Amino acid sequence: MQADLTAFHVENQPFEGFVFTDVSLVEFIDQAVDRGIDEFYVFEDRTAEGGVDFGGVCYIHGERAHTRYVESDERLGPQQEQSESRGSVGMLGGFGRDESEEEVQRKKEVATELLNQYADYLEESERFDLENRVESMRLRQLERMQERIEKEARTDPEEEKRLARIAYEDDRFHRQFNQTDTEMLLEELDVEYDPDLVRMDEVHKRAKSLLKINK
Repeated sequence: MQADLTAFHVENQPFEGFVFTDVSLVEFIDQAVDRGIDEFYVFEDRTAEGGVDFGGVCYIHGERAHTRYVESDERLGPQQEQSESRGSVGMLGGFGRDESEEEVQRKKEVATELLNQYADYLEESERFDLENRVESMRLRQLERMQERIEKEARTDPEEEKRLARIAYEDDRFHRQFNQTDTEMLLEELDVEYDPDLVRMDEVHKRAKSLLKINK
């Protein structure tokens, strides 16, 4: 049965979500449709020559991102994908390219650094990937993981808790607030903080959690 689906092209995928590795791209889309999903986000990085270097498909379910990266050896063409899946998310053919020796070596270096220096910040699934399937991961994917984890390692959880408490205690803060609203509220309150030490998405989530617990 054909489903009417919408695909949005974006630059990246929200990090705090689930990455699917044991299902095909077609199965991933079909499972999403079975969950009632009809909007997908197709993200991609392009080379200087305009070719697609890395990409994937993401959808939101239960307020969490669900992602299927397109590996280098997957080259689904439009006709194949349209005939096998039940939507119009297709047209993903061409993701991936052969990697140079320098890129392969760089992937190993990033994985080693993350495992040796940032093991405490890795999720179990991330540690497994770094230990067992680095060769099938894209360099850009690893670099994004490295960037996120290095940022997380620099953050100050106590400062995030402080900002969340300030936002929560303001009478204007309510359940419909999104992350941008929370950030703007802190600006209106002239709250001083180092943006390099806090994750505003974490501040927002903590403030919303306080709201759920106490009101």
